[in-house]
Amino acid sequence: SVAMLNATGSLFMKIYLHQLQQMPEIDKLIIHSLEQRLYQASICILGQEFCLWESEQRPYRTHSLTEMQKFLSQFPASAMVLRHESPYDEMIGIDTIAGQNRLEVPLSKTINEQV
Repeated sequence: SVAMLNATGSLFMKIYLHQLQQMPEIDKLIIHSLEQRLYQASICILGQEFCLWESEQRPYRTHSLTEMQKFLSQFPASAMVLRHESPYDEMIGIDTIAGQNRLEVPLSKTINEQV
């Protein structure tokens, strides 16, 4: 993994898809709802959050929540959540504390497909 700064200047670690196979236990799989049907993934291990990357230049992203859930459900994890962070305070000029406008919704790791 590689240390990087995110958009708010906070430190986070980069982890690659091929490294997930070696993870013994993941505390939480996080699906970030970025904007109109764009989802990005991260994982939390022992309180440390790692952004999931598919290559050196590209974070793992999908345009389907179901597709992201299906992909992440193959990894052993205690929980899976959908996270949305609202930029509202920033848009109206109010200083925000990281995570203050964060909403996390628990998701099932079991995807029921209808035929």
